[in-house]
Amino acid sequence: MTKTQLEAALFRLGILGLIAPRSRGEAVRLVASHIAWDALHQLTNLHSRIADTVREQVLAHLHPAPDYLALSGAVIEGTASHSADVLELIIVRPTAGPVDWEDGVTALLAQVSCALGNVVVHRAARDTQEAEAMGGKSAVRIIPRSQFEVQATQDVAWEVGSE
Repeated sequence: MTKTQLEAALFRLGILGLIAPRSRGEAVRLVASHIAWDALHQLTNLHSRIADTVREQVLAHLHPAPDYLALSGAVIEGTASHSADVLELIIVRPTAGPVDWEDGVTALLAQVSCALGNVVVHRAARDTQEAEAMGGKSAVRIIPRSQFEVQATQDVAWEVGSE
């Protein structure tokens, strides 16, 4: 980045109010209380939003839901730097799925790819153990939800119901 580019970027941040007013060459001071910082933080940490989006799309496109679904790859790990970086869905087909269930998987992949702007692929596993081995320790399990997520959901429901 050149000095001119930096000054232009700082000027734009100043217009938005993200940095305090200053003269050219003065030290840059962030306005830490600005409401836009939270929105910018959300843009840099999309992990939960990606998981929620996939979960929502699974419910919309796959009937019944898969027995197991996990996410892996650069997109969910937060290391994607190009639209060709991949989000991989590791899926265990439900035992009672209809013959055309794979058509729902194809629709799911297209919808999630469009929503993320990245390539989305899937690998089919025969069972949960094979799926977990495919994803490794870094995979993010979506279905079934982790025990922690299920407990948190039950705790919130109990708190709302007890008031």
